[in-house]
Amino acid sequence: AVVSTQSTGEYEPEWEPGHARDEMKAMLRFDMISAPFGFLIKYIIPGVLLLLVGLALSKDLKEPYNGYAMEWNLLGILIVVSVLSCMLILFLFPRLWYDIKYSGDSNPTFSSWLKWVFIPKSVNSVEDVKLARKRSVAA
Repeated sequence: AVVSTQSTGEYEPEWEPGHARDEMKAMLRFDMISAPFGFLIKYIIPGVLLLLVGLALSKDLKEPYNGYAMEWNLLGILIVVSVLSCMLILFLFPRLWYDIKYSGDSNPTFSSWLKWVFIPKSVNSVEDVKLARKRSVAA
């Protein structure tokens, strides 16, 4: 979002990440990167790569890769599963991406940050973060 804000903010100072209207404008800009590239890199390519990794893993489970012992194949599977687990955790708790200063707490601690991440006060957490950002800039 920082790169998007910096590059898009030069042309449109009122642009904010997270707003559907502004994100659509950024995706459809033809003076930077084309719209098909943005769509493919965000939505299609990760799915295709996960599919290819899944197919390779299923093949390796049936017949070990190049005759390697199953322990080495399980190590590779463990790496992929841990990456997918991290992705799932970040998908379920998107506030993990945000800095503690956006929690709105005047004296944030690690425990207050954990509460802020895992127990949101409202459903619209993106708006909460934007409001906290505006408060921190004004202060």
